[in-house]
Amino acid sequence: MGAFCMKKQLLSTLLLSSLKSRVTSSTVLGLIGVLLSQNLQATTSATNYNQISFSTEVKEVVANDQIKIALTKTTQSSDAKTVAQTLTQTINQANAIAKKYPSVKAKTGHQSAYPRYSNNGKILGFTGSISLELTSQDFEQAGDLVAELQSLMVVDDIEFRVSDTTKQQIEQKLMTQAAKRFQDEAKTVSLAFGAKDYKIVQVSLDSQNQGYYQPMAASLSLRKSAEISPQEFVGGDSQLSYKATGTIELIK
Repeated sequence: MGAFCMKKQLLSTLLLSSLKSRVTSSTVLGLIGVLLSQNLQATTSATNYNQISFSTEVKEVVANDQIKIALTKTTQSSDAKTVAQTLTQTINQANAIAKKYPSVKAKTGHQSAYPRYSNNGKILGFTGSISLELTSQDFEQAGDLVAELQSLMVVDDIEFRVSDTTKQQIEQKLMTQAAKRFQDEAKTVSLAFGAKDYKIVQVSLDSQNQGYYQPMAASLSLRKSAEISPQEFVGGDSQLSYKATGTIELIK
């Protein structure tokens, strides 16, 4: 007789005993709980039997096709009004120049102003700054615009990245490749363990591309536009990847 049948008979006997005796009913119910728990553990153990978890990853090197540039204007004055006027005039001029370059998207960034104090706490003046953010997939026009804007603002940061459109297209392809590689790996694993076949218990597909941009050092010196030639930007490459993680059950 199997262990499960013996436990079933024992459960029936204990239930009959509990009905005949109120004194021992709590003890009997406790024993029933232990038996049910053991049976549940045995079922869970059997369910997880011959299961193997692993992960696979696919990668692709992609040319950075987007540039992002941040320019900043900082000014000081004895009064806050002059600081505000200077910043407003600068950003208005910069936006007007940027409109001549339709393939470059310009956006006003952060703006701040704060007082400067002497050692005894007296206000000496005010300092303010404002930024302009440029984004484009046309590196040539971006370089021409930056050269023209540096008569007004200072380049604060330049970074290259894969554009969202390109990233989405590549990730769709990588996701399919990751799923295929997971299945191929599952076949290899099942054969290595002497199984006839396998079935997928669960699998998840995840993009690994959180920080995929490549930063570039930028000039922080302010020079006259006549001294600046348009810069030829080279975007470089980024590596995109997709990962498949899951569990299979071997079929012997």
